[in-house]
Amino acid sequence: MNRLRLAVVGCGHLGTIHARLLAGRDDVDLVAVVDPTAEARDRVAAAHGCQPLVEPRELIGLIDAAVVAAPTGLHAAVVLPLLEAGIDMLVEKPLASTLEDARGIAAAARRLGRVVSVGHVERFNPAWQRAAERAGEVTFFEARRLAPFTFRSLDVGVIHDLMIHDIDLVLSLSPGRLERVDARGLVATGGHEDAVRARLVFETGFVADLVASRISPRAERIVSMWSEGGAVSADLTTKAVEVIAP
Repeated sequence: MNRLRLAVVGCGHLGTIHARLLAGRDDVDLVAVVDPTAEARDRVAAAHGCQPLVEPRELIGLIDAAVVAAPTGLHAAVVLPLLEAGIDMLVEKPLASTLEDARGIAAAARRLGRVVSVGHVERFNPAWQRAAERAGEVTFFEARRLAPFTFRSLDVGVIHDLMIHDIDLVLSLSPGRLERVDARGLVATGGHEDAVRARLVFETGFVADLVASRISPRAERIVSMWSEGGAVSADLTTKAVEVIAP
């Protein structure tokens, strides 16, 4: 069996998890980890017996694919040169910090025939998959994604940090063209928005109400969907699914 040669760019919280999981796979050879901080890259590299590198460009010629878990604002600068070198990638969500950068990455992947996947892992949550199966043709969607303050991901706001998961779940239901967004948010930590309530209205009549906060006293990840066939609710943390139907 040919083992896929992989690297992880970014040795923070998520990058450390990616490296551990990849190192434990039989079909992967974790070649290197990349981080500008010596302590971080040396720690992860020593734990998994791979090379610690400073710059993503050092990976060219060494790997087949990479996981990009660097800060969101650096995604385009990391991803584009690696794409040009023929390297496929899994990029942690969000794909980029700006629409322009995201479109640039997508266009480059198409032009070069490379794979760029985004880490929207919630689509693969078994509770979500079961709930979406049972929901039928959804007309109203509600999500609450709350978390205590972690001092991480402060380079982006809570929309890119947390709410984007639920935006992706909404889009996976093929709700049609987005017509209107009504939203309110607040900044509590002095940087980007930390709590947001938004309503997304689509041309089909589909409505999604989304709440996200990273300054909550408790963690919560719950989605609910309504259709003519009833109501389905899923706790994405405990994996519990409740169905109310005629």
